[in-house]
Amino acid sequence: MKRQVGLWQLMGFAVTALGGTLLHFLYEWTGEQVWIAPFSGINESTWEHMKILFWPMFLYAIVQSFFFKDRNDFWCIKCKGILAGLVSIPLLFYTYNGAIGKSPDWINIAIFFISAAIAYIYETKLF
Repeated sequence: MKRQVGLWQLMGFAVTALGGTLLHFLYEWTGEQVWIAPFSGINESTWEHMKILFWPMFLYAIVQSFFFKDRNDFWCIKCKGILAGLVSIPLLFYTYNGAIGKSPDWINIAIFFISAAIAYIYETKLF
């Protein structure tokens, strides 16, 4: 079972990374449609990066829940993981900016992926 959990979590990280990357550009690709704004990044703020982390993780958790029916603590673990990822983004961003004073785009991208990794590693330990 541990190996299966690890594979599920690795696949979740991949889905979140890909989904978040697509959501980052989706608002622009749709011609700035208002209906997509709640799900997609519309600017480079930390809030928008938190949004593009949340939606893929949440949707993946819904799919994953059908395969983890025997786990009574499934949603508790997933909520803790999502929260860990969401907290990591502003924590890393503002810590880095406070220490250095500026944030190149590649650092912001790395922060997104690191936060997703933190979330899935934390969930794996809880499972």
